[in-house]
Amino acid sequence: MNTTATPEVTEVPEATAEPTEVPTEEPTAKPTEAPTPVPTPKPTERPVYDSPTPTEAPTAPPAQSHTHSFDGGTVTTQPTCGAAGVKTYTCSCGETKTEAIAATGNHVNTREEWMYYPSCSKGGYVNVVCSDCGAWISGSDVPPTAHEYEATLVYAGDCCVPATYSNTCKVCGAPGEATYGEKNPDVHNAVRTVTDEVWDDEKQQWAYITGSYCSDCGKDFGTTSIEYK
Repeated sequence: MNTTATPEVTEVPEATAEPTEVPTEEPTAKPTEAPTPVPTPKPTERPVYDSPTPTEAPTAPPAQSHTHSFDGGTVTTQPTCGAAGVKTYTCSCGETKTEAIAATGNHVNTREEWMYYPSCSKGGYVNVVCSDCGAWISGSDVPPTAHEYEATLVYAGDCCVPATYSNTCKVCGAPGEATYGEKNPDVHNAVRTVTDEVWDDEKQQWAYITGSYCSDCGKDFGTTSIEYK
């Protein structure tokens, strides 16, 4: 007869229990002291009086409406050619109102601004602008100025021909037309000498009388010599 062997039972060692942490005791909080109650002062009793009959406040009269009546106005700022003016109207109550006055556009005060000045050899150009607002008004060409001539005597003149001068501009050197002065009655460039045969009644003989004159103006210079035959 077979018998079954009973297996050996192996003993399992018991687990070792981990040590339990002991909680750290927190310090006990210090109890907060209760505030000392402040006694509430007892209200002072108000004496009781007989209540007077309230007086009704006077009712203000209703405000009267006012219609402004402005005067004819006064110009408080004069308008100019480039800026508007101001006219102020005043009511009898002291209230005022204003209105703008349009700029006149009339340039009264003007000045010249030269682009370049004229000379005796070329013309110039000038602008006219407003002195008040600076607006350009017009521009124009300016003709050349007159030459500044210096006269040089060419011929002093004589009894029939006036003095002659040549002219040259001292600025640009331009030649000018000849000018003339006065005649010189003391200068005779055409003096002629003539001998005439004349009968002398007093001496009862012929004489040769020599004299001179100006063939240009005819001035007679008288007898220069007398010769008898």
